[in-house]
Amino acid sequence: GYWMAAAAHEIVMSRTGAVGSIGTVLTVRKNGDDGSFEIVSSQSPKKRPDFGTESGRAVAQAHVDRLTDIFVEDVANYRGLSVETVLADFGQGDMRIGSDAVELGMADRESTLENLIAEFNGSPSGDRSMPTPNSSTVPAPTTDKPAITREYLAANHAELLASLEHDAHAAGARAECDRIKAVEAAALPGHEELIASLKFDGKTSGAEAAAQVIGAEKSKRATALADIRSQAPAPVPNVLTPPPAPAAAEEDPEAPLEERAKATWDGDKELRAEFGTFEAYHGYRKATDRGLVKVLKK
Repeated sequence: GYWMAAAAHEIVMSRTGAVGSIGTVLTVRKNGDDGSFEIVSSQSPKKRPDFGTESGRAVAQAHVDRLTDIFVEDVANYRGLSVETVLADFGQGDMRIGSDAVELGMADRESTLENLIAEFNGSPSGDRSMPTPNSSTVPAPTTDKPAITREYLAANHAELLASLEHDAHAAGARAECDRIKAVEAAALPGHEELIASLKFDGKTSGAEAAAQVIGAEKSKRATALADIRSQAPAPVPNVLTPPPAPAAAEEDPEAPLEERAKATWDGDKELRAEFGTFEAYHGYRKATDRGLVKVLKK
């Protein structure tokens, strides 16, 4: 991979990317005893060297060493360095990571795929400078740069496009799943139909669903209270002086929201009749504090 990448006009790598591994490895496995016979021409004594012997290993060693000579020469030529520098500083077969590779000259700079695409899309053709080749054998870079569009990626980098689209689809699916779970968490008994419609509209967030459910619950309870009052019999006159209504408990502004809501709930009978349950009123207070429900004062 680095043999090919070294020929590029510029090598850009991530902070955790690794380059190098300059060298050649030959793996040889012994033939199994399958009952067959192999006859090698007598004119070709090195066609099937025995790598278990010193002379056989010398044949293989010569091949991998020659391949690595070409590998190192190409890297040195592409990067504008000497063979000695590549042999001494480019890891001797090991890898170099991120800024270490840039400092040694194995890469030009650090960046990310997203930033590179943004650079290509945001820079006018020819504005983004490229490193000048250090060898006359390396062709000069062209200044015409294609716009990095989906069509360009599909035509030239289909595997990269497929990977990016797969990641985008997976992220979108996770986000939609989280949104649906948040909407379901805002459910209250009696509002199943509303929750079902919000779950699959593709846009309502959990907070927005909570505000709508609380508003619907409040409207429902206000209607029920009005019905009860309209059907209630006329009160019997009381000649006795009615006891004074208990004063509503004052909320401690330093206390947590749940404690403040509970103090008001315990001291307001009409509030309890309107909301029915403390959970519904607590949800309404949370939505009000977040600015999701606007309180209209008479």
